[in-house]
Amino acid sequence: MFLPVEIADEVGVSQPSTTQPKSAVVEILLRNGRCLKVPIDVELKLLGSMVACLEAA
Repeated sequence: MFLPVEIADEVGVSQPSTTQPKSAVVEILLRNGRCLKVPIDVELKLLGSMVACLEAA
């Protein structure tokens, strides 16, 4: 099944170059209205388990 995906830009204030950048975060909107935010480098197995858990709840 394919669900439409919407990619939104994160709005924020630029940080001074002396600070380390935050790791990127992906926001996933589930069909039951819940939202899941995970690091971009999350393992696919873990991500699948989290999505299944939230959709079943």
